[in-house]
Amino acid sequence: MLETRPVADFSKYAQYYEQTVARCVKCNPKGFILVKGGYTACSCHTAYLRLKQLHDSGLPKVYWDQHLEDFAGHQAAAATVSEYIKNFTNNLHKGIGLYLYGNPGVGKTLLSAYILKAGLAKGKRCNFYYFNDVLSTFTEAWRDNAAREEIERNIINSDLLVLDDLGREYKSNKKLHESILDTVIRSRANNLRPIIITSNFDMYDVKDAYGSVIIDLFKESLVPVQILGDSYRKTKMDEKNK
Repeated sequence: MLETRPVADFSKYAQYYEQTVARCVKCNPKGFILVKGGYTACSCHTAYLRLKQLHDSGLPKVYWDQHLEDFAGHQAAAATVSEYIKNFTNNLHKGIGLYLYGNPGVGKTLLSAYILKAGLAKGKRCNFYYFNDVLSTFTEAWRDNAAREEIERNIINSDLLVLDDLGREYKSNKKLHESILDTVIRSRANNLRPIIITSNFDMYDVKDAYGSVIIDLFKESLVPVQILGDSYRKTKMDEKNK
């Protein structure tokens, strides 16, 4: 159900409200229009809720307005992601996730963003985290109730979790990192909650970095998708410079 007024913590979303609802000249009251004697949500209010959703998911803003049909990288990988999105509900129910891996800049995070946005469009609770941030949140949870609640709600029990850039963390405490990764993947797999992981590591690298137990967990709940090609990020930057 659409909200009839801005949420209580409106200050977080003020900029999105100003971009959409507050600028709309079609609706009164703000966000709704009168149709056949009853009020229905105006397109501006729907747009506001979309921006709020994206903000709450944690997805970096650079990915908000990008679309899968515009992806110019490895087309076989894009086709796999497209098929995953097409069967999103079934994948969600079965707890099937993806492991997107390849060289830096080939579009791994971008492809994961398409999946997350498809989940949001279906009304699902989807969250995006860099693995480094997951490690920090787990560490904070030892003394912070808010961090513990964030782990429970967003990392363990969200409908879909995107875990970005696995392997980039500084491994000063390798055993701790292995333990946290094991906890996240095992907890979600046991409850059929899919996870999308992106990394520069292939499966051999993952085994070297995190051990054979993690590889076994990967095999249970993640479909590996290798993304080939030159740096998609560099290509886009070159186009902008031109």
